[in-house]
Amino acid sequence: MKNMDTKDKINKLLALSQSPNEHEARQALLKARELMSEHGLSMQDLMAEDVQVIHHETPFTYSRRRNVWMLQLAGVIAENYCCRAFCRRRSRQQTRTVCLAGFPDDVSLCEKTLRYALECINAWSRRMMRLNQRLYSAEEMGCLRDSYAKGYIAGLYTAWHRRSGNPENKWALVAAASHAVDESVAGLKVERISSGGSIIRSIYNIGFSDGLHFCMADKLEPKK
Repeated sequence: MKNMDTKDKINKLLALSQSPNEHEARQALLKARELMSEHGLSMQDLMAEDVQVIHHETPFTYSRRRNVWMLQLAGVIAENYCCRAFCRRRSRQQTRTVCLAGFPDDVSLCEKTLRYALECINAWSRRMMRLNQRLYSAEEMGCLRDSYAKGYIAGLYTAWHRRSGNPENKWALVAAASHAVDESVAGLKVERISSGGSIIRSIYNIGFSDGLHFCMADKLEPKK
């Protein structure tokens, strides 16, 4: 009974860790980690027995010529939500579809976060095009967008690793949750696509700064 009470408390803390209040969410996550470590529990121990890892196909696509950084963005976000990102490409098609592997609730949160991150990148790109469409060619605008996106991804990665707490326990919660997920994608063929193209450093730095300050609370409670 005591173990069940502990699991219930941890699950409530994990639910609270999704709060739009970033400080509250972080404190809840750290406390959940602490209790999991103290009682030797993994995320799988907290799951109902009938909950299984799923492979979910998202609506987000990319190719070697368009949004080549998409899978990298999905991978960074997936890691933060105890998921893994991979792609599917149907025979003779150039377009790849981003897919997510993980437990259902994690996959749902991961996809929502990925969608919002893409909205942020697309919003910046639209503003740049509106202001500079007479100054740059379509190819140059594509380079601006890719430079911003790559910087955004790097900023996002840096921010989440800074928030991971004690470096000795970095991603402890993710590591505990990812064993079954990793097994589910172990046999998949990994496609490597070079990010290629030149990077405009000043635009990359803008993207990095924006990614560094990414927060889902902005989606739930827009800043005035």
